[in-house]
Amino acid sequence: GTPAISDPGARLVRAALDAGLRVVPVSGASALTAAASVAGLHGDRITFAGFLPAGANERQRLLRELAARGDAFVLFEAPHRVAATAAELAAALDAGRRVVVARELTKMFETLRVCRAGELPAAIDAEPRGEYVLLIDGAEAEPTEIDAGTRRWLAALAEELPASRAAAVAARASGLPRAALYG
Repeated sequence: GTPAISDPGARLVRAALDAGLRVVPVSGASALTAAASVAGLHGDRITFAGFLPAGANERQRLLRELAARGDAFVLFEAPHRVAATAAELAAALDAGRRVVVARELTKMFETLRVCRAGELPAAIDAEPRGEYVLLIDGAEAEPTEIDAGTRRWLAALAEELPASRAAAVAARASGLPRAALYG
């Protein structure tokens, strides 16, 4: 990895600097920039979230927050957690949102798959190996006019369900983007 880009090497860099040593950058592949350069993400903003938190509640909260923003975002994931993360992403995102799954970039078994969020769990290898970069494209701009009837349904659902789930149900029923209903 590249020090300070979701890599523990940043601690070594800090220790070297604290010891008065000079640290010189060496150009090379960072999974973040390598993946972003071939993903074809649209928009002018990419949020780098790195590795997700280990705690389920914190992880799901962060995914909901990132999904609701609408900007493109990038995650790193380990092979033993990538299937679970793919399922969580599929649940948090609008099913049609574009996702790029990059694995083992610049290496012999490099793969790059483009899918929609609803297809994401199936895009992960049955026996995942190597480090993954998950690039979620920015949400497509869609009309977000929410009529009074949809607002009433959303309010009623929000009384019974978590906000994320209420928005997902309302999106399916109304055809409006989930991100426009979540909030």
